[in-house]
Amino acid sequence: MLVFELVASDGLPLDQHIAFINHIANAARREYDSFFGAYGMRVYYTRKEYERVTWNLFGTLPYRELSTVSLPNDLGTKIMADVMKFNGDSHVYKRIGRPYKRVYCLHGPPGTGKTSLVMAIASELRRPLAIFNVDSLRDDTFIELISSRPNDAVLMFEDVDVLFKESKKDSGGMTLSTLLNSLDGVLHPSGALVFLTTNHIDRLDSALTRPGRLDYVVEIGYSTPEQRVALWQAIFPTTPAPAVLARKDLPNITPAWLSANLLEMRDAGPEEAARALMMLLLKVEAPDAVPEKKKKKKKVPARS
Repeated sequence: MLVFELVASDGLPLDQHIAFINHIANAARREYDSFFGAYGMRVYYTRKEYERVTWNLFGTLPYRELSTVSLPNDLGTKIMADVMKFNGDSHVYKRIGRPYKRVYCLHGPPGTGKTSLVMAIASELRRPLAIFNVDSLRDDTFIELISSRPNDAVLMFEDVDVLFKESKKDSGGMTLSTLLNSLDGVLHPSGALVFLTTNHIDRLDSALTRPGRLDYVVEIGYSTPEQRVALWQAIFPTTPAPAVLARKDLPNITPAWLSANLLEMRDAGPEEAARALMMLLLKVEAPDAVPEKKKKKKKVPARS
């Protein structure tokens, strides 16, 4: 970590010193990115420090192949193909006068692979990933973050529906208009790849979801039989998957829930894992759902 001791003895305004320090810090970050990019994907996130929100390096993670993300209907390949087409279409956007950016919205329950998909796409592109924590953003800090974003980063807004909570509207957070300006290309740099994720697309404002603002909207739902079988084979490649995983009437099971349990069972062997999995599925009707309490019937007083 670089630590600067600022001694303003030259009579220059303090903001000029801060601007110079920011310039040096950004140059150092670009050098870091160019050197360590060969070893993995840099992941940045926004963090609030005093009255400012800044970019912080979470770490350099191993590149993840798209094939390792469990998605239905070859969805990952389809989105990756769309990204690659966008990367080669800059001349088309310029010719028709549209901002050169692409905005994707991934929606569905937690644990279905939305964030994993974005990380895999950034990995395939060999680009850093910059994650906005929308819960801590304000209009002024957001504009500053856009201007100081990590170079060539894929941008992700996680849980964007948080912006539309009633409590956020009166708390001085980021406004919808600022987000819309960014998605319309007013604030974003040319060539930006932007991903929004949400567990509740129905909570998004209609101004955000109207045609032309989001370029690619897709739902990533609970696991399909094909996904569950593939997850089993990833852990036990030489043993056929138990028939229960191919059933279409299973409860709402996410790929994250299933893969985590299979990983825990891997040392027990496939036969014991199959038995344990069957017991687990019988015990837990819906791993990601809270069972509703039975409503008590109200007693109706007898009429005389």
